[in-house]
Amino acid sequence: MGIKRWLNTLRKTPKKFKDPNRHAPKPWLRSTTDSVTIGGYQEFTITSNTIKASAGSYDLARKFELLYPIYNSENLTGKSFLDMGAAGGFFSFLATQNGAIVHAVDLDANYTELILKATLQFKFAQLSVHTQNISEWTEKVDVVNALSLIHWIFSCTSVMGNMDTMIRFFKNITRDFLVIEWIDPQDEAIKYFNHLDYNVNFTDDSYNRKSFITSLESEFDKVESLGYTRKPTRELFIARV
Repeated sequence: MGIKRWLNTLRKTPKKFKDPNRHAPKPWLRSTTDSVTIGGYQEFTITSNTIKASAGSYDLARKFELLYPIYNSENLTGKSFLDMGAAGGFFSFLATQNGAIVHAVDLDANYTELILKATLQFKFAQLSVHTQNISEWTEKVDVVNALSLIHWIFSCTSVMGNMDTMIRFFKNITRDFLVIEWIDPQDEAIKYFNHLDYNVNFTDDSYNRKSFITSLESEFDKVESLGYTRKPTRELFIARV
């Protein structure tokens, strides 16, 4: 057992990690009269009615490719949409432009400040920005977007600690459907940061793909894979109530 893991076993209360973007590029915003470009963890450009992922943001471009058939005006107009771990707010803005009533939630005030600036520039009245921990959210919404997130809230920025507990949390706030990204323990981000060891004495061994799918299928009526965002360690799923 490594020293860090051994020290973690001595904790009597969880220690939540408060700076999830510590090792990511610093967020930034560049604006013109009719466009805003946001960069950092991901990079994209928006206008009042368009949005485009930077070619260099592989994960973001791939996620957009998988999700634009779902995140459209037919499915989102008039719906409440929760973007959990919104980062720069790409999917918050996409949902807003497609008629949703949007809540962008992120722990990092540097990112929520940028989302707010763009929101004010384009006068997106239906987009609300919240700087808070994901686990503090309790309001039920129609659509929940949870990308690049579960490895953080299982045992790091939040301490769900168990796959059933984590998926039930999402079910309890989802009225129509959840879009969620599986992050495998072999993913390079987890291997670099050791998310799953951060509060090891407050978690079990249920963080695995089989438990993830089993928990989704036990809580939601229909679960479907949308495809990989990064083979073989990141995969998008849609779970319908």
